[in-house]
Amino acid sequence: MTTMAAEPAVAHPMTSYNDVMAYLHSITITPETMLSLSDQLRFEAHNLHISKTLRRLDQLKNLRYDWDGNGATPVDREVIANMHSVIKHSEDKDWSFWVISPETNGTLNITSKKQMSSISLGIKEFSYYSFSADGEKTGSHLPFTPEAFVKTMRQIA
Repeated sequence: MTTMAAEPAVAHPMTSYNDVMAYLHSITITPETMLSLSDQLRFEAHNLHISKTLRRLDQLKNLRYDWDGNGATPVDREVIANMHSVIKHSEDKDWSFWVISPETNGTLNITSKKQMSSISLGIKEFSYYSFSADGEKTGSHLPFTPEAFVKTMRQIA
């Protein structure tokens, strides 16, 4: 078993250096936890865009009612689960041009940084639109499957 600091120690006026050091040395990490942390760091190093998207999704799942000050509903848990399944079916490069954001009705939206394209994800379906270089608009409303969503991302990115 390896002993190491796993969380920051906050100095308190009544806390001595020795108390802080004793606390830090009392934190233990099992070999299994160490491997899990190592795997996570390796994943994040090789999947920078997916890691950023997962962190953003973690933020969005914690939104509360009225998060926008105008009565917006929190992102639906099933929509969060759908986006997680999309991420599992995608590659890191798929996320290099997309930004994820909440919608006021509890759905999620991803918007392309590269061109005028957007995909809105709900519980059972998703919709998208995209403008081509010549200004032609395409769009549709489709039943949700992770594979169909990723295919659409790749087509309109």
